[in-house]
Formats: sequence, C-alpha cells, structure tokens
Amino acid sequence: MKTYSEYSYWWILLIAVISFVIAYFQYQFKIKNSVFSKVTKLVLTILRFCLLFIIGILLLNFYSKFFKNEYIKPVLLVAVDNSQSMIKAKDSLDVKKFFSLKFPDVIQQLQNHFDVQIMTFGEKILFQDSFSFNEAKTNPENIFFEPQQVIGNKPINAMLLISDGIFNEGVHPIAETDNVTYPVYVLATGDTNTYKDVFVKKILCNKNVFIGNDFITEVLIQSSSISNEKVKIKISESNNVLAEKEIIINSDKNSLESVQFQLHAQTGGYHTYKVQVSVVKDEVNTLNNTAYFVVNVIENKTKILFLYSAPHPDISAIKQVLNTSPQYEIDVASDDIFTKEVSKYDVVVYHSPNSNSNIFQKCLNSGTPVFIINPSLNILQNKLLVVKQIVPQYNEIETFVNTGFSAFSITDEYSQIQNDLPIILAPYGNYAPAGESQILFYQKINNVLTDLPLLYFTQTSFGKYAVFLGDGLWHWKMANYQMKQNAQWFEHLVTQIIRYLSVKRDKNPFKVYVPATTFENEPLQITAELLNESMQFITEPDVFIQLYDENNHEYKYVFNKSTSNYFLNAGVLPSGEYKYKAYTQYKGKDYSQTGKIHIVPQSIEKNNLVAQHHLLKLLTQKTSGQFFNLKDANKITESIAKDENIKTIVVQNETFQYWIDNQWWFIIIVCLAIAEWTIRRWNGIV
Repeated sequence: MKTYSEYSYWWILLIAVISFVIAYFQYQFKIKNSVFSKVTKLVLTILRFCLLFIIGILLLNFYSKFFKNEYIKPVLLVAVDNSQSMIKAKDSLDVKKFFSLKFPDVIQQLQNHFDVQIMTFGEKILFQDSFSFNEAKTNPENIFFEPQQVIGNKPINAMLLISDGIFNEGVHPIAETDNVTYPVYVLATGDTNTYKDVFVKKILCNKNVFIGNDFITEVLIQSSSISNEKVKIKISESNNVLAEKEIIINSDKNSLESVQFQLHAQTGGYHTYKVQVSVVKDEVNTLNNTAYFVVNVIENKTKILFLYSAPHPDISAIKQVLNTSPQYEIDVASDDIFTKEVSKYDVVVYHSPNSNSNIFQKCLNSGTPVFIINPSLNILQNKLLVVKQIVPQYNEIETFVNTGFSAFSITDEYSQIQNDLPIILAPYGNYAPAGESQILFYQKINNVLTDLPLLYFTQTSFGKYAVFLGDGLWHWKMANYQMKQNAQWFEHLVTQIIRYLSVKRDKNPFKVYVPATTFENEPLQITAELLNESMQFITEPDVFIQLYDENNHEYKYVFNKSTSNYFLNAGVLPSGEYKYKAYTQYKGKDYSQTGKIHIVPQSIEKNNLVAQHHLLKLLTQKTSGQFFNLKDANKITESIAKDENIKTIVVQNETFQYWIDNQWWFIIIVCLAIAEWTIRRWNGIV
C-alpha cells in the first residue's frame, strides 16, 4: 500500500508548525500558570496539537493506493429438460424424488464452487428454478447460445444438462457443438429399454378442404418389437366411427406402416377427428395410441386479386404463402391492363399503386378490403394517411411491435427474430394513420423508437384496409427461413392479414373472434368488438364469456379493454370440445354470440419414451464433458469441481481510498476533542 497527496509534502511541515504554535500559545501563554499544573498543560498542548495536525493533514486530501483481490466464480449453467417425457418413463418416481429431495443439495454443493444459473427448456428456454414437467415439446435449439445473451458479458464455463435425450423439435444440440467452448456434463434420466409399442407417428391430410368433396387422410403407424399381430386403426368424430382398417404388423425391429382413409366433407366449419390404434398385448406405453387432427371444411373460396404497377419480389413472397392453401383463389394482373370488376374479389393486394392509374381509386371505393404495399405518401394523403411533411427520400428502418395491438396475434416467435430482421426502406416524412386505426409495427430509425407507422390497419365507411409503408417485405421471409429453417412466422403474418381483411362484418354490432381450434399447450386468445348506433367502436360496457367443457364445467372470464376493442387471454385449457357464450349489455339491449372451440391434444412427447442416452454420450464426447446416470448424481458435483479448466479466477484490482473518507480518523478527532474538553472541565475551565 502506498500513500499519496494532491499537494506538496512541504505542507505537512507548515501544518505541524502552525498546529504547534496554536497549541503552545493556547496553553503556555494564554492560560495562567496557577490554573493548570505543568503536566496538565503539557497534556492539553499535545492533545490540541494532535487535533489540529490531523485536521490539517486530512485537508491535504491524502489517499492510499492498494491492490484488492476479487474472486470470480466460474459460471455453471444447469439446463433442465422440463418436458412431459421426463416423468412418463419407467423411472418417473426416481426423477420426481431426485428433484424434490436431492436436486437442492446438488445445487447448494455446486454453489460453493460456481456461479450457478438454472434454466429450463422444452417449448421455450426460461431462466427459472421450478420444474413442472408439463411442456408438450422438447426443443433444445439455441440451448448453447440464447443463455449467453441473457447472462451477458460473463462467459459460461460449463453446463450441467439434465435430460432424457428425447428431443422432438428444432435443431439437435449435437449439431451446434462446433462453436461450444465449454464442457457439457450430462445427468441422464429415462429408460433406454425398448418395449412393445405401436403408435400414431404422423397424420397427413389437407388442413383445408371444400364442402361436398372427399379427402384422403394418411396415417403413419410406427411399431417396435411386435411380431405377427393384428392392429386396428379407426377414425372417429364426436364418438361416431367414420372409418376403420386392420393391418398385420410383423417386425421385430422398428417399422413404419402407412394406412390411407377416404373421408367425406359433409358440413362446413372446423372438424376435429380422432385416430385410435388398438393396444397390443404387453404394450407398456398406451398414451401414444391416440392422436387428433383438424380439418377446415370451407364452404366458399376466398378470391384474392394481386395488382401491381411493376413486378416485385413482395408479390411473389405473399403469393407463395397463399398458394399453399386451397382456400384461396388467386388472380394476378398489372394495374394498367386490369379490366375486371374489383368488387368480385374478397381481398385486393395492391403493390406500389400508381398515382396516374384510376384503378386504385376504384379499389378504395369498391368496398373490397385492400392490402396496400409500398405506396407513395401522396396517393394516401387525405384518404388513409394524414401527411404533415413529405421528403422525397427513404429511411433505412427497423421495426418494433405495438404491444397493444389486438386485432390478431403474431406469435411469440417474433420476439426471437425481431432484432435480426433485415432493414426495410420506408418513406421519410411526418405522417400518421387517418381515422380509427391500429398500428401493428412502428418504425425504429437509428435505434430510436418513433411513432411513425410501418404496418397499420384502418377502416372507413367503404371498407377495411391494411397499409405497409415499406419496401422489401420479401426480405422478412428470407430472413425468417435463414434463422429458423422455415418461414412460419412470415406465413402466419401474411395469412392473419388476409384473414382479418376477408372477414365480412355482419349487421350484429357485437362480434367475437374466437379461434376454431388451438392446441392444449397454447394460450387461448379471443378478441371482441362492439359498435354503437353511429358504427363507432366502443368499449364502455363490460364483455363476458363463459366456456363449458364436455362435462359442463364452467369457465367464466371478463374481457380486457383497449381503445377500440376487447381482448382476452384465457390461458392454457385442457384438451376437448368447449361451447362458449359471449355476452354484454349496452343501453338496455342484450348482445350475445355462441359457438364451439376445439382444444386439440398434442401427443408428441408421448410418442417416444425411449431415452436417447447414446446421443447424450456423444454430446459429452464432443465437448470434453462427462456422462452420468441419475443414480450417480452424487458423483457429478465432485467431478465438475475437479475440472481444472473451470476454476475460480483471481482478479487483482487497483483501489484508491481518501483518508478523509475513513471513519477511524473521525473517531480519533472526536476522542481527542472529548479528552481535551474533559481535562479542561475537570480543572474548572470550559
């Protein structure tokens, strides 16, 4: 430790002289000799000198510099598989016992050596230390990279992975180990034995069919360790058997059989079908013998018209999405040669409308909903946009979502990819949507969040409109595919826009938008609208909804209110068919809407309960980790602690401390002052 001052050290001598002069004058000349004895005067002189000298020294801003060791524990990431398969296998009781009794002790032992961060993975990656084992999928994608973004600059030094190795969605973690720089220790659960099993592997059919048509459904039946046994497969709806077939399975190893059924679309709407495979003798896992699929029987096709002033990749990107569904009938034409009636179409997708063309004005006045992409600000001014300033140039912008948007959902995947979506070109200026509008995406310019719209929805007396003010929508599709190996988020966004526009408003001022089907592990989201006599959206009265399951058990909810509509997140509900009744009252009139909702079970975690320990061992080999079975859990903490590559780091930091900040100097000064005062008081002088 070294000592420094902000002033010259010659000041110390001057302060000593001044302190001595003041103390000597105070007690040797000013006070009479008869008051104090010589010894008392000497003591008082020394006390006064020390008091003044210390105060003077502190005023020189002396400080000490020393080095302090900081011990940084290495980060150990504990990743726990939170999916259903963890407690569905033969060792389910051992797994539950481990997490309730032994797991806290394991974490406590590890915390003696490491900075332990606990997370779970299943459908999502979450940092939490509670485990429900109820997630319907196991997606380990980004298990190595997403946690690092959450933890921050502190590097991960090792991972403890607790899993059965059954991964059924996303990229397998083995494929992502090339860039992993730390060892992965595995604590394996589950049963690796193969038992007799037959289950529904996959169901292939068109999700949308037209009423009155027949459609083919292909059921893939996978089996293991079954030899020369008959299996029945039947398809039913509402306990009515629609088709049934019998096959003979003769294979000691895994086999895959394809069984085709021809079904008839008799009535419109969503239909939930159940596929059941008979249970064979000595079959252990019977949870995967039943599966469900949903078919939307369409009564009429939705006619979509694509208009453009010049060919553009945006048109192709949107068209490719809609072409995957037989629900849509698509026409494409240049706006300078189009001669048909716009009113014959359900939705018009108009790219870069030309201000010199009369067809755009006809589209706006036709009553047909229009999805407008990359328009000029001038052509929308005083129609769908309030333009305060126009500059003939474009901004390179990013996007951020309006969390209050409630017309439809854009899926949770947007939050995962939003920071990586490519730049969009948007017109420079000052503008805002006209009339009653909802903005889905705002513009972010140079990392500054603005209130400029990028994608918004508005409604006039003529009809509905969606407006995308940017250029380069097709880049989103390509980026989505690059990041996720699919374009599901982009496809969902496009179909939701088209569906929102194509929904025809009936004369009932009270409308509830309920999804016909949703999966049992996904939250049920519902929106509602109420119009007054002037056809304006209002949210004054409360809106309620009652759900009734197949056992007539009631679930009752109250909708939340936004500025123009109602929205509700009913959470995750058990699978089955639900009847609903939504209702409200406004100015003495009762409004209601009834219907059905199908909560479809997901059996992906139940299909295969054979633990994949060989894949987990390969994962440890590629990362220089170690593999342990659940029964050896007590050994894993010792093994990780002995790893020479993940030891505590000692960092030597240079630290400064000013003497005036040290409380001991204050205590010394107070003690000196009290001692001097006490002696003076004892001798009769204050």
